[in-house]
Amino acid sequence: MTAELDARVRALTLRAQQLFDDGRPEQGALLAAQALALAPDDALALKLVGVAECMRGDHAAGLVYLERACLSAPGDANLHYNVAVAHECTGSHERAALSYRHCLRLQPDHADALWNYGEYLRLNGHFEAAARCFEALQAQACRYPSMHHRMAVVYTHLHRFDDARRHFALAMDENIDTRVTRWERAHLRLGTRDFARGWPDYDTRFDIGHLINVHCHPFPIRLWQGEPLAGKTLLVHGEQGLGDEIMFASIVPDIVRQAARVVLACAPALVSLFQRAFPSAIVRAHRAGVAPARVDDLGAIDYQSPIGSLPRWLRASEASFGTGAPYLAADPARVAWFGARLRALAPRADRALKVGLTWGSNPAAAVPSAARRATRKSMPLRLLAPLARVPDVQYVSVQNAELGEQAATVPELDLIDFSSALRDFADTAALVANLDVVVSVDTSVAHLAGALGKTTYTLLMRNCDWRYGFEGERCVWYESMTLLRQTTQDDWLPVVDRVIDALARYRKQ
Repeated sequence: MTAELDARVRALTLRAQQLFDDGRPEQGALLAAQALALAPDDALALKLVGVAECMRGDHAAGLVYLERACLSAPGDANLHYNVAVAHECTGSHERAALSYRHCLRLQPDHADALWNYGEYLRLNGHFEAAARCFEALQAQACRYPSMHHRMAVVYTHLHRFDDARRHFALAMDENIDTRVTRWERAHLRLGTRDFARGWPDYDTRFDIGHLINVHCHPFPIRLWQGEPLAGKTLLVHGEQGLGDEIMFASIVPDIVRQAARVVLACAPALVSLFQRAFPSAIVRAHRAGVAPARVDDLGAIDYQSPIGSLPRWLRASEASFGTGAPYLAADPARVAWFGARLRALAPRADRALKVGLTWGSNPAAAVPSAARRATRKSMPLRLLAPLARVPDVQYVSVQNAELGEQAATVPELDLIDFSSALRDFADTAALVANLDVVVSVDTSVAHLAGALGKTTYTLLMRNCDWRYGFEGERCVWYESMTLLRQTTQDDWLPVVDRVIDALARYRKQ
């Protein structure tokens, strides 16, 4: 490029930049395009045209220019930041993360990159790295909306509970969106067994239901808030996942004893199981937000309660959980049916230890955060292959149809698959009743096995859900459940070793 042409390009791009700064990006983009006609690799002109495309909403077109700009000026941290933001806007979050890292490699104190990259890390379970980003911002005295909220969540997952409490208090003082903050604070309080203060926070879930995949049907009936139930009818209705409904159903015997009549509206897959468990209750199929239970034919109903709100009034302390005794039972006829087929498929099953395996949780695609968490709390079946070393064990898959076919991928385990026969949870309960032990990641099967009183080893990721508490092997909800926790995030191998030891000990009993 001649000196004269270079000067002309520079004049065009500087004028274009000035127009952008003055809030006239369309005119600035026209000048930048003229500069590109003269110098197709000019980084500033490419950047300005790319930014203009993004401002118009065409982020894919903007990326073409911005990525070319990065090739022309690879040492420009802000260019990499612009590319990252454009990738985020197109939904390419991993590519965005790579560009944020390029930016921070060049400029470690780039505040906006630290903020956005820290949030990516938080949402994807990389809590230590996320904490470093947010702490770097604090060191710069930077303030972003919801910073204290995000730091509190990260510290909760890192088990830095005092830091988490401090930042939750600061987040509440900021008063930006206390509903979300209280919901996250509920996890800290419940996970540390502060039930009396945790349950009121947990009740904020319906205020942000669209964010967390919680649906509460607005039955036009007075909300139950712990009033005496003698002579009254109480409608209890489901709102979350199958595992949640099974777990909270542990409180149903309490209200059945207190109320004159209980109507239990639950997921269709649980109806027959709950009818057997709670014969004095009226059980109706219910899908909140899709197909709510019909109750207008039942006469007067005095109160209604989402099932997850019952513990606020009946599980306010650890002592109030009692022993965690079993409260569900399988249909004897279905138990016999599965037993006969188990013996036919594995003639040695009568002599062997029968162990059910559940290794995967189905992602809840409706909410991205739930889908990510479902993936993290699952494990590849191949990691359970070392269980084949335990002698005289017959392994049985307790996965549903979506993941059941994976049983064929680890032949060492010689898994028997019944997934095609599991129509609802009554079937799953009947299969589990034929087993000696269930080994499961955090899924509804783990809750079912615990509620049936089956010896259950539940395998938990490092930052597990609040319901299991954040430490210890005991689960307050189920006396027959032992919790085996990751000590290092995403490292399942030591957990599998503990399962091997547990099964070996069980065989010696």
